[in-house]
This record gives sequence, structure tokens and C-alpha cells, in this order.
Amino acid sequence: MICNRTYSHLAVTESTSNVTPCCQFHNYQKDQVAALGEVSSLNEVLKSSRWDAIRKQIETGQAETQCSNCFSQEQQGLESSRTYYNRRVHLDGTFELQDLEIALDFTCNMICRICKPSQSSKWSQAASLVEQLKQFDPHHYSMANGGQAYASDIQRVLGNTDFSKLKRIRFVGGEPLYSRYLVEFLERIDSHAGLENVEISMNTNGSIIPSGEKATLLHKCKRLDIQISIDAIGDLANCIRPGVAWSKIEQNVPKWVQFVGSDNLIQIHATISLMNMNRMQELADFATASGGYLTGHKLFDPAYLRMDQIAGLDSWRIIGSNEWYDQFNGMLGSELFPHQLSRFVQAMNLMDAHHGIKFSDANEEIWELVQDQLNR
Repeated sequence: MICNRTYSHLAVTESTSNVTPCCQFHNYQKDQVAALGEVSSLNEVLKSSRWDAIRKQIETGQAETQCSNCFSQEQQGLESSRTYYNRRVHLDGTFELQDLEIALDFTCNMICRICKPSQSSKWSQAASLVEQLKQFDPHHYSMANGGQAYASDIQRVLGNTDFSKLKRIRFVGGEPLYSRYLVEFLERIDSHAGLENVEISMNTNGSIIPSGEKATLLHKCKRLDIQISIDAIGDLANCIRPGVAWSKIEQNVPKWVQFVGSDNLIQIHATISLMNMNRMQELADFATASGGYLTGHKLFDPAYLRMDQIAGLDSWRIIGSNEWYDQFNGMLGSELFPHQLSRFVQAMNLMDAHHGIKFSDANEEIWELVQDQLNR
């Protein structure tokens, strides 16, 4: 088994300042990966002994823990991140940095229920809520985000990195368009590789449309693919992703379609969890009507939000009611995840009190199913 990502791709997306082969590489020991504070450039990481070890572990099937998401999807006959990348990108015998996924910082204007506090600066305004939520998952609700150390380390490392072979870059956050480093970094990529030779994709919450220098630089790239993170519409959207009103996001989606133009892609990308698993069809309809299309991925953490806690016929009744069924196929898997539904109820109540919007009102069907499961 080979993962082409380990030869040409790096991810710098974690607030822990770790550099990993991809954003789905997890449950690793710290000495298995690189840290921003320990390297001078990203180029050296791909050629390091640590990456040699990672490649060998994957190729000999010894990385099932770190690569469990891909292993699980492939065992179910689904396309994983590994197989997608292998199909799209072929090895050229070098260890050059061609593909980068990066969070320049974690500045954000939303406080999503699915998000890690370390991934959004907005959570700093909800410190008391975070302390209460730590009882359910201390790791997920850690507030540690590297702060100034992350910002200084990543700027130093990026300043020393040769991007001349770069072909693709993916921006995540936080909200990438709020990063004060975005323009400077795009200019650096332009001077090294020429933006006209680089494909850019970006995760955004849809609350802001680029203008000025940001717009000029993004329009210069070879291809621009935008993923707008939307998990629901209407009241459920306001419930799951507080911070910016759904009405504002709804108004901005057509503007994004116009911004990227007909030659590029707009995806509405959903994180599918227990909170929204029954509302995908209306989101798919919204995406199509807006000139985009719906994609999604299954949420794994925190575990109390996983969609595969609803047993048997109840879950398939929900999924099967969607024309979007094929996209869901296999997401639930064949085994029921040990449920943490009591934690789900407690966490929703805590977030409801903080945000001033009740999940039970925004998604009555799921709330009733959860209560039914708990009473069995």
C-alpha cells in the first residue's frame, strides 16, 4: 500500500504546530512527525528520516492507527483520501513540495458546535463554556492553539521554504480570509512558482467575499476551488454555526459563485454529524439552486456528535429518505458506534444556554430520536 501524499504533500493545519503527511493523519506519537519549531523549512521535512519511516509504515500496513480514516473507508469499498490522491497525483521520483495544506493562523468569526476551540479564535470568548465541555472530550476542547509561537514559527518556516515546485495549495483555518498573512503568503507563492501555475482551494465559512489585493491574487491562480462550510440551512444553520447569521451566508453564496466564475468550482461542504444527518437533502437542494454542489464528510470527533450512534432502522430511515443517498452510502458503516447520547444531550443543553438557540427546536426529529434511544 502506497500513499503518494507522503512523497509530495504536507499539512500544517494543527494548532499544536505539528507538520503531518495530511490532515487526516492522527493518533500519532509526537516524535513521529515534525514540529514547526524544530525545522527551518518545509522542504527538509519530506526528505527527513521521519518521513522515510512514515512511508515504510504505510507501505507495510503498520500505520492503521494513524491512517484509520482511510483504512476504514477503503475496507467499506469507498474512495479514501489516499486513493483519491493516488488517482489524481502520480509520483515523479522526487521528494519535492508540490502540494500544501495550511492554516496561516486560526482567526475566525464563528464558534461552531463541531469545531475545536483551538481552531477558532472566537472560542476564546466562551472560556467558561469550554471548561464545561471538557468533561466530554478534554483533548477536543483544549484551548491551546500555539498563539504567537505558532504565528512566528510558521512565518519563519514559510520564509525559508522553496515553493518553486508547488502545484496545489489548500487554505484552511480558522477563516483563511481573515488571516492577516494571506496576502503576503500569496505574493510569496507568486514570486516562487507563479500563481498562474498553482491551483488554489480554500475552506471558508462564507461570511466574507474577497476584495482588493486578496481578490486580485486569488483570481490570478491557475484554478480556484472554494468549499463553503455549511452544515444546514435556516434555524439549524444558526444553531450549529453561530457567530454569523444564516441570512448573511445565504446572501453570500451567489456572490461566491460569481467571484470564482464558470471555470472554477463552488462546493457546499457539510460536516455530517448527529446534529444534521437528517437534513442533507434540503442542503443539497440549496447547493444546486445556488449554482454549486454538495459534498460532505463524516464527523469523528467529538464522539458524542457522531452520526453512527442512532441504531439500525432509525438511521437508515433518515438516510434513505434523501435523494442524496449515494453520497451517504457507507458513511454509517456496518457497526453501531457505542453511543454517547447522554453526553450529546448534556452538551447541547450547555451550548444552547450559551448561544441562546435550542437544538431541540432547530432539529426536533433528531432530538426525539435521541430521547427515544435513551429511553429504550
